[in-house]
Amino acid sequence: MTRERMTNADKAQLREQIVDELNDHYPQSVSHVYYRMTAPRLPYPIAKTDKGYIKVQNAIQQMRREGIIPFSKIVDPSRTPITNSGGHSSPASFLEDIEYRYFKDIWKDSIYHVEVWAESLSIAGVLEDVCSKYSVDLFPSKGFSSDTFIYEASQNLIDKIECGKEILIVYIGDYDPSGK
Repeated sequence: MTRERMTNADKAQLREQIVDELNDHYPQSVSHVYYRMTAPRLPYPIAKTDKGYIKVQNAIQQMRREGIIPFSKIVDPSRTPITNSGGHSSPASFLEDIEYRYFKDIWKDSIYHVEVWAESLSIAGVLEDVCSKYSVDLFPSKGFSSDTFIYEASQNLIDKIECGKEILIVYIGDYDPSGK
């Protein structure tokens, strides 16, 4: 466990650990980096407390503002802007936009329907690009799934089964009580 008050050496070690983690695995959410920093194998493991989270959060914020961590290495999947822009300056820009948005349904002729379920938004932020690349739906449950979330997901699966698809769900969670 870490001491309540961090020494300058502790701060430097934590910063080094965060940079190493984000150089090896990115993008990540602040929450995901925090959980990685609680690993006992680290030279300076962070306590699994609110204060521990704040230490990691503050270190990341400071290093981003100093230019040590690029903003692109941290994601925040919990906040999505609602935009109302979307007009086009010309018919050509409209066609470019449509071409950019087009992608072939690579699963259409497959016997499988694949989904990735993630226990938290923090890990979902890490998985989002990969799921998008392979046209796989991603379902982050935010720790605990609501009845509505489960119902809507099950209705989608029933539709896929009725179309003759075999269902493959990849679940990604951690080994805490909620993840089990």
